[in-house]
Amino acid sequence: MQLLPSISSLQEKGDWWDELEDEEQRFLDESAGEANRDEVVSHEVVMAEAESILKRQRS
Repeated sequence: MQLLPSISSLQEKGDWWDELEDEEQRFLDESAGEANRDEVVSHEVVMAEAESILKRQRS
């Protein structure tokens, strides 16, 4: 089961990936890698990072 899409599929989906900061791309890349290795990604960590990304985009 793949919880998060692979980076290549994210990049194919459009410009939103390019608009993310390097740190945000790295976080999503690492999270997807952990999910693909069946490692547990803390829901709280993912939600906190997603909230942080949304706040920065709204600013």
